[in-house]
Amino acid sequence: MAERTIAAMATERFDVTFDGPALLEHRMSVRDLAPALIALADAFQVAQAVANPEARLVNLEITATRESSFAVDLILNSNLIDQAIDYLSAGRYSTAIANGAGILGFVGSAIAGILWVKKRYFTSEDLPDGQVRITTADGDSIVLPALSVRLMQNAPFRRDVLRFITPLESEGVDTVAISGADGAPRITIRDTDLESFGEPDLGETVVSDNTIEQVVTVDSVPFKESLSWRFNDGSASISATMSDGQFRDRIRRREVQFGEGDKLRAEIRTVQTLDSAGTLSTRRSVERVIDHLPGPVQGNLFDQE
Repeated sequence: MAERTIAAMATERFDVTFDGPALLEHRMSVRDLAPALIALADAFQVAQAVANPEARLVNLEITATRESSFAVDLILNSNLIDQAIDYLSAGRYSTAIANGAGILGFVGSAIAGILWVKKRYFTSEDLPDGQVRITTADGDSIVLPALSVRLMQNAPFRRDVLRFITPLESEGVDTVAISGADGAPRITIRDTDLESFGEPDLGETVVSDNTIEQVVTVDSVPFKESLSWRFNDGSASISATMSDGQFRDRIRRREVQFGEGDKLRAEIRTVQTLDSAGTLSTRRSVERVIDHLPGPVQGNLFDQE
């Protein structure tokens, strides 16, 4: 049987700074500070449970206060960090761990990700080396550690972070910032960010993404660009958004008009996603129109929506 030596508890140091006109005297009510720090400790315990349910609970300790607007120095203290490294190094988070990212780093990336996404819907795509690309419905994308994305989608974690930043609801408290050691990025949460930490719009995992050239019959053309077109592919009626901006411009300039029986030869993208409840969804978009094939009989196909 292999022998394993348990070293002293590993630590990660960081500080939390509350700022605003109400804190100019560098004092803060214990009634505000204590619940906020307890909530932060709870958020780290949720992160630990997600990373490695078998590890001992992480402990958050306060060491001192120092002059700023109001700052506290904190120590994340546990053998969790060693255990998490053992656990994560064997799996999808190994590269992040090798690069020195501890639980503090994952939690910080999750908070930064929530601030970036806000309340936008997003999909996720697994990448090599324990990374995930999340893409919002409006086309923005960012790459984060897989564990951080899991925390972004974890309702208890988001509730704990929201409790931690509750002092921002008080008049005169504008920001709270988390700063790690060794030059780690500073994460600043503003009072205007509070609503971003509500219940998440759970992301979806892309399970299939294919683009093929097809000829489809145009059944309906919407006046509003935000609405879907309706097509028939010869076997079924389908809907798809028109993502070909140049073709939309031609329609706006009345260079293209549609009649009954018209067809499009186009590159059509089909994306299938799976949400956390196991529900499969399919979305289609016309990526590029290759040719417009007029039908033999002309009629008005525009929706009156």
